[in-house]
Amino acid sequence: ARGRLIEIPFDKIISITREKLALIIPNAIGIQTAEQKYVFGSFISRDSTYKKLVTIWKVNQDALSGSLGVDLDIADGVLGHSNSGDITESDTTEDDLNTDEQLGRILTGGLGKREV
Repeated sequence: ARGRLIEIPFDKIISITREKLALIIPNAIGIQTAEQKYVFGSFISRDSTYKKLVTIWKVNQDALSGSLGVDLDIADGVLGHSNSGDITESDTTEDDLNTDEQLGRILTGGLGKREV
């Protein structure tokens, strides 16, 4: 359904996958929890959003397991694309900029529920 807000805690996520709508259009992301699979569609820049979600999910998993704290330098590299030489201008859209801002708030706001 359009316009619904779904909050999925990162610690409940089992996997994040690239998905296709109508089996041919590669513009969706799947999030699997123990109870349900969610598929979010109509991403203009699915691959960059997917990479950001997976990276932040892994940082969260590491922080929860106690193996490391949330390293904001790593997060800044992910959100700002500063450590990636393979990002082109066409990979960064207005959607990415809004997503970067939202993900930045997630990282600095603690490890509670996350908006996806």
